[in-house]
Amino acid sequence: MLGNQVTVRYLEDSWVRPEPSSPHDSRGIVFILNLALREVCVHTETSPLDPAPGQPLAFGAKGYSRLPNELQVGRINLNQARVEREAINEILARSVPLAQEIIDEHVAVPGTPLLDWSVPSRLAAERLRHAIMRPTYLPGSYVRPFQPEYYLLEAADVFERFPEAIPQEWAELPDDYLHFVAEAVNRDVQGLIPDADGLIALCQVSPEAVRQEVRILGLRAWLHAYRQTPNCG
Repeated sequence: MLGNQVTVRYLEDSWVRPEPSSPHDSRGIVFILNLALREVCVHTETSPLDPAPGQPLAFGAKGYSRLPNELQVGRINLNQARVEREAINEILARSVPLAQEIIDEHVAVPGTPLLDWSVPSRLAAERLRHAIMRPTYLPGSYVRPFQPEYYLLEAADVFERFPEAIPQEWAELPDDYLHFVAEAVNRDVQGLIPDADGLIALCQVSPEAVRQEVRILGLRAWLHAYRQTPNCG
C-alpha cells in the first residue's frame, strides 16, 4: 500500500529522562508506529498507570493474525545506559526505512477498515524491533543476528498450493467470525495442513526461523477476499 512518507516526531530539547527509582524500575521508552498517521514516535512511561498507546508486536496466534493501527515496535528500559534524548532520536531516525516498509507492504482487509500483515511488512516489523531492542548499549555485548520466530508464508500462496485444506464452512461463516478463523489457523497450522516440509518449501523470502513452525500472514484479508469470489467453497 504505497503512500506518503513516514514522518518522525522527535523528542524535544526540553525532554528529560525520568530517573529510575531503583535497579528494578520497569518503566521504559516505547517506540510506536501509527499506521494511520504514518508517524514514528516514542512514549515515555511515567508510571504503571500510564501505558503506551497501541499494541505490542506480538508473537502469538493473534499477533500474526491482525495488524493494529498503532503498533509498539520496540521498548527500552529506563535503566539502560543509552536512554538519552540524542540516542533515542537517533534510533527514531534509523527506524524510518523499516517503518516505511511496514506501511507500504501491509494489506487492507477487503470491505473493512482493518489492516493485515504481509510477509514483507511483518519481517520489517520484526527487524525493527530487533534493531531497537538489541543490547548495543552494553560494551562488548553479543548482538544476536536477526531471525524471525517462525517461517512466514502468504495466505494466498498457501491455499493456492493446498486448496484441499480450505474447509467448506469458511464460505458460510459470518464475516464477524473470520478473525477467529485466522487466529485458530495460526494456533495450529499443521493441524490444517500436515505437510510441514511442503509448507516450509513455500517460504521464498523469510530467513531461517528460530522455530521450525509456520505462521500464515494476510489470512484475514485472504478470507474476506475469498468470500467475495464467485462460487467460493
